[in-house]
Amino acid sequence: MRTKFTATLTLLAFCLTASLAFAGVMSFPKFKVNVPDGWEASQEGPTVILAANDKSASISITIAETEGMAIKDLAMGFSQALSGSEPQADTESGGYQFTFKKGAVESDALLTVEGKNYLLLVVTGENPQIQNILGSLEEK
Repeated sequence: MRTKFTATLTLLAFCLTASLAFAGVMSFPKFKVNVPDGWEASQEGPTVILAANDKSASISITIAETEGMAIKDLAMGFSQALSGSEPQADTESGGYQFTFKKGAVESDALLTVEGKNYLLLVVTGENPQIQNILGSLEEK
């Protein structure tokens, strides 16, 4: 699962050429993303949650200021708050990965920092459209 998650997140830097039907591009304060048919998006503060209507998967995207915290400290804080695993350095992204569970459902998280902002991606479940959604993510 971790290899699949890492490969999925590597695609963030590239435009995918898959021809899946998209409901359209949705714009949020810090980024825009393609939301496919059969998925819904909602926003709570700095966090946008994309969820498959069939409940097979969800993606949580948070972009917010680091408030001067180091990436390792942010990763530890998020992991501890979610009762997650020990954050591991991710050499491909320069960030940290960790997993956490809510009940029997496991989620994979990736935290990266660029400038004064962090990006926290959380992927729960599996769905063939996850890679395409992540690949369409474009910061403003």
